[in-house]
Parts: sequence; structure tokens; C-alpha cells
Amino acid sequence: MKANGTGITRLANAGLARRLAWGRSGKIAFDAHVWPGEGLSDGEIAVLTVSTKVVTRLTNNTAEDRSPAWSPDGSKIAFASNPAPSSTGPLQIYVMNPNGTGVTRLTNNQASDDEPAWGR
Repeated sequence: MKANGTGITRLANAGLARRLAWGRSGKIAFDAHVWPGEGLSDGEIAVLTVSTKVVTRLTNNTAEDRSPAWSPDGSKIAFASNPAPSSTGPLQIYVMNPNGTGVTRLTNNQASDDEPAWGR
């Protein structure tokens, strides 16, 4: 929408998302909890390309993937997840490439790590 609140345009019908993260290259990362044909899910990371309105799902697992955050240069997305085998354990911080490859775990704590943020 425009800065004055007019001209609202729907970019995607991705259901419930807890957090949106604008990227430098005209993309929005978000944590979707509802997928067409699947209904309510555990939370997955997806990227919306604003110019084409195309949504690309980056994660697809039984973990709660959430809270995406773009790196300042747009080359990585950090996010929180509670990994297998339990998928109910504490959230940990991961990082991946913007196409969903190269997932790397950054934290390993007994307490939950959530809401990753990048320094500049």
C-alpha cells in the first residue's frame, strides 16, 4: 500500500504468517502457517517475490520454522526452528541461502533461541 494507507494490494494468499521480513531485492520472507490444500501447518519459511507475486516455499518439515530475518546483504536468511527428532524441543537459530539450500544450525541451547536479528 501507499504510505498514506491507500492502494492496498494483495500480494499472496498465504494464510497466517507471524513475521514478515523485507529483503533488499524486492522479496519478502515470512513464516506461513496455512498452505493451500494443506490447511494449518507447523510453520514453514517462504519467500514472496513482490514483482511477480510468486511464493516459494523454502522449508517443508515437521519442525516449527519461524521468524525469518534477511542478512544485510540479502545473501542469507536466519530463522528459528525446533529440529527433529522431537520437533517439540527448544527453538534454535539456523541460517540458509535465499533459495532454501545450505541450512546450517548456529545455536545449540537448552533454552529457546528465537527472533534472530543481524548486526550491521
